[in-house]
Amino acid sequence: RQALAQTLAHVLPSVNRYTLRELKIQNILQNPRLRHEVLFEPKLEFRPNTSGNMADAKQVATQQYWAAIEKAMSGWDPKSPRDDEFSMSTEPVDLSMVPVLLTEIREILAEMSEDAPNMTMARYAVELRERLDDERVRQQIDNDVFDPEPVV
Repeated sequence: RQALAQTLAHVLPSVNRYTLRELKIQNILQNPRLRHEVLFEPKLEFRPNTSGNMADAKQVATQQYWAAIEKAMSGWDPKSPRDDEFSMSTEPVDLSMVPVLLTEIREILAEMSEDAPNMTMARYAVELRERLDDERVRQQIDNDVFDPEPVV
């Protein structure tokens, strides 16, 4: 289990659909201590745990994750042709983390929409999953044609 957690830490952002599930209303209601805090603590804040043995390691992993995403995205321009002089002189851009990040963002938004009592929001989750289909996004990135603007 710990090996899986370490693997996911390199692939997923530190705040992801799995960590956010702890804040779902069903989980809060099942946790007496948290339920008490929500009801009686007016200044309650949900923040990452920055103390303890793993805090420094989590912070370093988070910084490394976002640095890798930033590096990948800074060298990628979907609108520039790939056969021009500039693109030939630069090193290849590794975008392998981008589809995983997009999947996490999609699933966080979809799960939030599914939890909404409003049917319009529930339909939004279906539409979002259709527009951000994993396989299609990967194919578009592999073929240098992915443009995030229409998706957003």
